Amino acid sequence: MLSKKFFLTAFLATSLFSMTLRADDSQPNVQKDQKTSYRAALKMHKSVIQDLKKAKLENKMVFALDAVIRTAVAVLKKKNHTAQAAYYLDEWETVYSPALHSIHLLDLGDHAYLSEWLDHFYMDLVNTLGLKVVHFFHLDDINVFNYAIPVVFQPNGDQKSGDSWDREEYRRHFVPFAAATSYWSSNVACNIATFGSGFVTGLICIPITEIFRWTTEKWFAPSISNHVYDLFNKSNSWSSDDLDLSKQEMQESSYLLSIE
Repeated sequence: MLSKKFFLTAFLATSLFSMTLRADDSQPNVQKDQKTSYRAALKMHKSVIQDLKKAKLENKMVFALDAVIRTAVAVLKKKNHTAQAAYYLDEWETVYSPALHSIHLLDLGDHAYLSEWLDHFYMDLVNTLGLKVVHFFHLDDINVFNYAIPVVFQPNGDQKSGDSWDREEYRRHFVPFAAATSYWSSNVACNIATFGSGFVTGLICIPITEIFRWTTEKWFAPSISNHVYDLFNKSNSWSSDDLDLSKQEMQESSYLLSIE
């Protein structure tokens, strides 16, 4: 069942799309720039779904986690916590962001100390900004990534500790991980496409990327999660060709026809 929040977001996004399509000939750049932004977000969203289907989980994770960290730093600056912002940005860029590139499916490398840093950063954000601000900007996705990665990247259990998880537990971590990855990746793509156009990027990009987040969580990720879990618990070598998401893709496309 679709939530009220989703319908509100969809209505806002659809309204913006309609404004784009109705732009008159005296404003050709408005129509062009908005469509470019929407298409960039949609292209990235579809790329995330394809990567998830192929279990290329690290491809967009690095991109998405970097985006939420930098957004958190920007919010700290905006709220006049400049010293904290500078400290965390420096630590992220010089130590912890490079460590992300050592994380691969079934091999977490140095993730243990990265998790500790993310946990400290997230708790500091909550204490400094408050939960309402953290939730509003989706900065709680830092916590999602922190707790989801150790499970999502090891479908057949933790090779170091010996911990294991069933299909349902794996899905509980995979779905929010996928939703956050889609949201932040498509949001950045949209913002880059919108940059320099004169539009307020939040007004243009947030509604459409919220829809991508919702459709990933409700329609795509559960099926992909089950598929990844089942196949990795049978074999570490597999193909995603037998994963049919045509129904989910048709559901989503019905909301996005105006930007196709």
